[in-house]
Amino acid sequence: EVLTRTPIASVDNLLQGRSTGVEVTAINGKPGQNGYMRIRGLTSINGNNDPLFIVDGVPVPRAVYAAINPNDIEEFSILKDASATAIYGARASAGVVIVQTKKGSANNSVVEYSYQIGRKRLIDDGFTLMNAEQKLDYEIALGVRDVISAEERAELLQYQTDWEDELIRQGRVNQHNLTFSGGSEKGSYYLGLSRYDEQGMALGSDFDRTTIKLNNDYQINNWIKVTNNISVGRRNDTELRDRYNVQSPFYGRYAYNPYETVFVLDENGDVQFDALGEPIYNFTSQGFNIVEAIQNNPESRRWTDIYGSLKFDFTPIENLTISSQGGYNFNTFKGDYFIKPGSILDGYVGNPAAPGIKRNSGSERDRYIWTNTAQYEFDLDESNSFTALVGTEFVKNVFEDYSVEGIGFPVGLSVLDVAAEVNDGFTRKTEFALDSYFGRVNYSRDNNLNVSLSLRRDGSSRFGADFRHGTFWAIGAGYDFSKTLLANNDLFDQLKLRASYGTTGNEPANLYDPLGVIDFSSYADQTAAFQGNVANPLLQWESQKSLSFGIDFGILNNRVTGSLEYFNKLTQDLLFPDQLSRTTGFSTITSNIGDMSNKGVEFEAYYSPVRSQKADGLNIELGIRYSNVKTVMEKLNTDEQIDPVNAFISVLKEGEAAYTYELVDYVGVDSETGDLLYLDAEGNETTSPLQSDARLQGKSPLPTFFGGFDVNVDYKGFALN
Repeated sequence: EVLTRTPIASVDNLLQGRSTGVEVTAINGKPGQNGYMRIRGLTSINGNNDPLFIVDGVPVPRAVYAAINPNDIEEFSILKDASATAIYGARASAGVVIVQTKKGSANNSVVEYSYQIGRKRLIDDGFTLMNAEQKLDYEIALGVRDVISAEERAELLQYQTDWEDELIRQGRVNQHNLTFSGGSEKGSYYLGLSRYDEQGMALGSDFDRTTIKLNNDYQINNWIKVTNNISVGRRNDTELRDRYNVQSPFYGRYAYNPYETVFVLDENGDVQFDALGEPIYNFTSQGFNIVEAIQNNPESRRWTDIYGSLKFDFTPIENLTISSQGGYNFNTFKGDYFIKPGSILDGYVGNPAAPGIKRNSGSERDRYIWTNTAQYEFDLDESNSFTALVGTEFVKNVFEDYSVEGIGFPVGLSVLDVAAEVNDGFTRKTEFALDSYFGRVNYSRDNNLNVSLSLRRDGSSRFGADFRHGTFWAIGAGYDFSKTLLANNDLFDQLKLRASYGTTGNEPANLYDPLGVIDFSSYADQTAAFQGNVANPLLQWESQKSLSFGIDFGILNNRVTGSLEYFNKLTQDLLFPDQLSRTTGFSTITSNIGDMSNKGVEFEAYYSPVRSQKADGLNIELGIRYSNVKTVMEKLNTDEQIDPVNAFISVLKEGEAAYTYELVDYVGVDSETGDLLYLDAEGNETTSPLQSDARLQGKSPLPTFFGGFDVNVDYKGFALN
């Protein structure tokens, strides 16, 4: 309930700071943007690092996170240790997030409407920007501008611009939710309708989402039950040019000069217009105008998301449940990007003979999931009980995408049908499949001793014939001493020790690395084929071995609760593009290159200083969470360091933290010249360092600790979180 009240579009961002061992970072402030989510550190270097999201029993791709309406969610569950994740096999190597949506209740019909409004603004960066006069004085003092006459100065200062006011605004959030729920002894229903609108803090940044959610279950007779869940959504956003230069509003507010105007003005200070009646934008000294780009280079994106499942539960005999569930994900994307003829950007990247550029792109994903299970529960006596589960699962994913680009557009039109030339484009189709068999046995004694065993075998189309299958297993146990040895104490309400050990796997990010793929192109106006990659038929599963020990406690009638846990996760046979000699005609081949470990400690505690016995009384709860994790490259297939293509100033080296910074040491400023001073490879000071002077810093961008705290107060229906 606390999470779903948070005005954030993507559900993964809702989990930020909410659980130990779970690092969630907003990638940027863009409305609808997914978060960066890692569970117990970095699982892989080049494989999957995103946790498996399961919504009502159906796995959904990361692209769908922003399509889920938080108001439809009943609860989150985050699975971290091996005994909980191993049953999900290869897709669970980075953890599992289970999302259960709301259902109706028997003999109780409810209609509920809620409206949420919010405002957001940029955090104060602590800078006070120079006004136009101060900026001119600074430029002259710095020597980048010659001394100007009083007339020139007055002309420059006549019209001034606060670029932060032009580019940054107060964002707003509006959300409407309407739900219908109810049921009878035979079944239940839940229908949720929602509309979410978010205006970003940057000019031209917007996001909206419309969703429909329908959950039904019906008991056909005393041994057959049918359940279906379906979600339909449409999302739209406007995309900004997210560059670290004046093409970004957030950068541009610092870079554009306050004595330069957005538009070209006449002698009276009025905006000038061109022959078509359009305002003339100022080119500015930066050679760009982001306000003009937002208007004349629009980029929009639209998604349609349909996902759901149909499940049948059969109970032919007592305690035996046979289930068959079919799940489906259908996701489409359409993008439109237009560079208007005569715009500033068109002058840089366009064709003067055919002004204007338009690109249409899109994709379609179909994912089918068929899961069959049989579960049997039996009691040996009043103290000992078992639950056994066996099952199969098949997943098939078909993905198609396209892009078409044209140049040369008449004024006022931007469809490709009127382009002077359609000059670029492609269509593409990829497929992959996963076939799995799994089982699990749970044992419980007096509800204080619990033991779980699980086994799963996955077969993936992303590997060669000899290494297609991987087997993963786990064992976990827990014992609550408060119910036995400490049963007569007045302090502990819970003191449970637990431990688990197990394995999971990971697939290559690319679909066809083990195969020799043929690519096609055009040569002499004919179709030509060429080798697309170097096959590696010996490519194996990346595997994770996870060990964890923990203790859960509750004291003083559970006024104080919490847990402390140690974990050690070792990833072996890391998937990574290994370097090849360029004489082969290729630069890399995907291989298993080494091992990486994640070790750490998690702690959380909650305290309820005020707890009312009345339903509408005052309740106060305080909570704190802390996580420590260290990620180290334990073994590599080379003594040399590896430079990942996406890491810029970070490297991989055996024995060092993953993505260790490689930088030149900075030592200060020369007091006589003002030049920056660095250390070269021999430790001598220099003002002109070389790349060869860089050294490993022993530091990494991966956080070694993170945490959060809660304050939850409720009284007579009012809540403060």
